Amino acid sequence: MQVALITSGYMPVPASLGGAVETLDTYLIRENEKQGMLALTIVSAYDAKAKLLADRYQHTKVKWIYTPLWIRIVDWLLYQSVRILRPHAKTISYRYILKRLHFISKAAKEIHDHSYDRVIIENHASLLRVLKKISQ
Repeated sequence: MQVALITSGYMPVPASLGGAVETLDTYLIRENEKQGMLALTIVSAYDAKAKLLADRYQHTKVKWIYTPLWIRIVDWLLYQSVRILRPHAKTISYRYILKRLHFISKAAKEIHDHSYDRVIIENHASLLRVLKKISQ
């Protein structure tokens, strides 16, 4: 069965940088590597250490989404601006706005360009935009 798992896009899978959901995904991958029941494709944010870990997988492919430098810089500037201008706001909500939009766009293209029996979208409601982009 062809299954795609769309991660949150914040941290990479395998969980080279930690993260609760990313760690659970890594456990799922390890079990799939033992059982081999799924042709699993993970759509994840890129990280060099995570790529080294993923290169050993036989039953799991990882589609890496790279965040361009300009997006990281603008996201950082936006986040710092909100921290200064709205010190009592939940500033973490503004931390990765452009990175999320970029990730959603690239993940939607990946799902649209391939045929999967099941698509699992996890951990963030904004990823539902992937489904909207696919259906158009």
